Amino acid sequence: MPGPVAGNVAMNELVVHGWDIAKATGQQFRCDTDSLKASLEFVSMAAAQDRRPDSPFGPPVEVSPDATPLDKLISLTGRDPAWQA
Repeated sequence: MPGPVAGNVAMNELVVHGWDIAKATGQQFRCDTDSLKASLEFVSMAAAQDRRPDSPFGPPVEVSPDATPLDKLISLTGRDPAWQA
């Protein structure tokens, strides 16, 4: 895997699973704009190409058109941005 792709994968793992941990433990999740933008671009591209049954992403969760970039990212991975532990 080329270095830039591996970097995008790693960044996405940190952002999405950081959100998972924050939500599961009742904490607020904060992410810098650049990391969030990179993750959203990566997941948008990957999700559009990879919706096979063995995809690492679940079906997208519908969010409003004016959803935050974080909510859009989380929804593209198949997670509900409104989920609470």
